[in-house]
Amino acid sequence: MALKKFIKTSDVETAKNLRNAGLYEVYGGNGEFVFVNSGSMNFSGVDTSKIRYSDMLTF
Repeated sequence: MALKKFIKTSDVETAKNLRNAGLYEVYGGNGEFVFVNSGSMNFSGVDTSKIRYSDMLTF
């Protein structure tokens, strides 16, 4: 599977964990948080059931 460019979540705690892990936040509003997927993220401590991957950047 090809690397998706963005990571999305609507969970506030998951967004906080992604920020703390150093991911660049592209958008945060309307209950949606979007981060750039660097492909080198270690997801320990992040509930991966609360994230989605996408190639589309929509607000």
